Amino acid sequence: MRRTSIFVVALSALTLFACPALADPPTIVVDGYSVRTDVPPVVIDGHVLVPLRGVFERFGAHVDYDAADNAAIAQRGGTTVKVVVDDPVGWVNGARVALETPPREIAGRVEVPLRFVAQALGVSVDYDPSSNEVVIVSGVSPGNFVAAGPGTPPYATASLASNYGASGTTGTPPTVDGQQPSPNALIGTDYPQIYARLGGGSSAVDPATVRVIVDGVDVTDQSTVSSAYIAYTPTEQMTGGTHSVDVSGQSDDGTPFDSQWSFRIQSYSSTDYISSIVGYNAPMFGYSRFGFFPPGFSVFAPGPQFFVFNQPIIIVFFSPFFPNGTGFFSFSGVPGQFVMTPWLGCPGFFWGSMSVPQGVLSPNAVVAAHFTTSDGRSIIAHATAPLHIDGTRKTLPASLRFAVRSQLVNRPLTPRSLVAFNRVERATIISRRSPVTLPHGVVVPIRTMMPIARRTAPRVTTIPRMLPPRPAPVGRPMIPIDQPIVMPPPPVVIPRAPVPVVIPRKPPQ
Repeated sequence: MRRTSIFVVALSALTLFACPALADPPTIVVDGYSVRTDVPPVVIDGHVLVPLRGVFERFGAHVDYDAADNAAIAQRGGTTVKVVVDDPVGWVNGARVALETPPREIAGRVEVPLRFVAQALGVSVDYDPSSNEVVIVSGVSPGNFVAAGPGTPPYATASLASNYGASGTTGTPPTVDGQQPSPNALIGTDYPQIYARLGGGSSAVDPATVRVIVDGVDVTDQSTVSSAYIAYTPTEQMTGGTHSVDVSGQSDDGTPFDSQWSFRIQSYSSTDYISSIVGYNAPMFGYSRFGFFPPGFSVFAPGPQFFVFNQPIIIVFFSPFFPNGTGFFSFSGVPGQFVMTPWLGCPGFFWGSMSVPQGVLSPNAVVAAHFTTSDGRSIIAHATAPLHIDGTRKTLPASLRFAVRSQLVNRPLTPRSLVAFNRVERATIISRRSPVTLPHGVVVPIRTMMPIARRTAPRVTTIPRMLPPRPAPVGRPMIPIDQPIVMPPPPVVIPRAPVPVVIPRKPPQ
């Protein structure tokens, strides 16, 4: 009986300590906002480790990796930090710092103890086991609603009246953060979604002034450009090497901003190499050096990145080296799995769709493709850009303004034609702060101080309605979108000429 009791106690203890390993990885929260990194934090032997690159670059640090010494070096301002994998000693400006646990290399990324982040960056850190969150407080002002999650401040609102009329003033420039692919990141995907959040500052971003430059080419008109974020998905495969991104513009009060970063793509054209890194069991923490962006596979959701209740989302998966297989898509924070369908006429392309369910809120939803090749290999690949899914809303926030809007195209022939972009005409602002001078010279002051946003009437008047579904070719997305109704012209009736009436003559009597 005693042996049985000891066995039960030992089994219970083993179960107790085994469960955390199977739990979801912690979430990183910086100043109240969730931060997405290509490799998640881990909890090992009661110590929380976070990705050095993902956290330090969040605070503007430049991170390099020395493969010869297996060391990571981060520089931020006048601070230089160095850690070596499996070495319990770190260095801050040349001074030795004892680490509570040695750094680890996980999925090609160096992860360091959470406490070391506080020592190196001078920020406050904590781990909340109840919510499984890594909390970092830096004192930096938060961004905009796109980064907000449950428990964070409500959506930011921008008053049009307060932003105009302050011409010539200089305020705090807006922030550009959450860049994807992250600065200096190494990825394998050939179709990366380039993304950045816009927010903060003394006033909201004026989307009409935003410019998106990729590798020296202006792609603004092929991007989704708003006051809260920019998103660009290339229509052609990007080549291997270093790629640069430049996002610039002004806030409503005229304060300029400019953010530049770069990332690297390491692509391969060899099926043998792709087969060597893709096994029959999908890795829990991604692939060595590439995280969840392995070469040979791409996942992207072109078009808008903010979705509300019942709005359709289309995801595309590209697997040129393994064009045959089955799989499904998933969205973090959204229940369910969504089946992949081969794209008819486009070998290697798959697509899936979802309509945002009511009540679901996932401010930084990670899109994942779970794919099984025809020979049984398992792949998990992520999209580089997060989605903001808000099933608690039926319309977009009124503070979200667009300069270029994207719209999904119904029944597109290829993935390149899945999205159409339309530039939004900027509102004409008529200031009421100055008096109006009449033609004959009489000056009449205007009492009201409220500006008027006057928009020109649309050129074409359409009646939006939801078209009834009709049969579509198998393998092409059929999207329920608003379509204009073309009213047929009234029929033209051409009257016939009257038939002559012939009155017979009376015969002579």
